[in-house]
Formats: sequence, C-alpha cells, structure tokens
Amino acid sequence: MKRLVVLAVAVIGLAAASPAAATEYPPGDDLITVSDATPCPGQAFTVEASTFVPGTTVTVTLLPDAVLGTPVADENGVVTLDVTLSATQALGEATIEAVGAGTAGEGDVLVLTSTVDVVSCDEVAPTTTPPVTTPGGGGGGNLPNTGSDSTMTLLKVGGGLAAIGGVLVALAASRRRRGAPAV
Repeated sequence: MKRLVVLAVAVIGLAAASPAAATEYPPGDDLITVSDATPCPGQAFTVEASTFVPGTTVTVTLLPDAVLGTPVADENGVVTLDVTLSATQALGEATIEAVGAGTAGEGDVLVLTSTVDVVSCDEVAPTTTPPVTTPGGGGGGNLPNTGSDSTMTLLKVGGGLAAIGGVLVALAASRRRRGAPAV
C-alpha cells in the first residue's frame, strides 16, 4: 500500500513538473488592436491588424461604410493606420473592420473586427467626494454591507466538526492498538 502511494505521488510530481506548452508572444494570429478604445469625435488613434499576406492592401472601415484607409501589409503581414474620427461621428459603440488577403491560402479573405466606444469629448470624468468624518469615527457614510453575519457561526460549526473528527480518529487508533475483539 505504501509503495502504491509513493508511486502515485511520484507520478503526480513528475506531471506537475513537466514544462507547459510554449505559447507564442505576442500572439500572431488574426489580431486587431486600437490604441484608444474610447475615442471622441475628431480624436486620432491607431489601428493595427496582423496576419495578412505581406505586400497586399487591407481596407480598414468604420462600419457600416466609412473607409478609414487602405494601408499595405508590411513584410510581417501587419498593417498600421492612424485614424481620425469624423467630428460628426455618432456617440456609442462602433465597429472597426480590417479586410484583406489572409495567409491561409489563395482566395483566403481575412476579416478582423474590433469595437470602440465613441464618447463625448465634453464629458468630464465623474468625481466622488468622501463623506466628512468627525473625530472619533462614525462618519455616517453609506457603505454597502459586504460581509456576512454568519461568519462566526460557520467558524464555530467548522471547529466543532474538526474536533469530532479528531476524537473519532483517536478512538479508531486506540482501538487498533488494543487489538480488535475476535469475531
């Protein structure tokens, strides 16, 4: 029995110590990124997309139909385009799409999309003011109740169950030492 346990521990240890599968970094497969996910109308940001056939033209569009540019993929299949949103761009979520020749074979068209949330340039980030506290505590702030009133009860129940388990183990061990009665 002891040999079986030692063997199981050794196998688990070897499995845990084996190296993980290598992952390419940065990811190179079909990736599109934007430098600012929350631009405002009239603001500039950069779109970068990869895994296109090197030297081919990629069309970058703000859906449904506003062509932002047609950059050419570099030797690594990456396109980079500096974009300035129209000053009349509607607020809200917008989708940017890059379409070009993919690297999977002849006739492969790669379509990559990313979303941005166009926000108003006039919006001021909301600020919060902490409640005024008086010396001695009791600031009167309205903090949410994030705890549980049952924590102590659960600790007591858990401690009691652990104590009962300990007593049962001790009883079983003393019974084994004395020898089991003949059946």
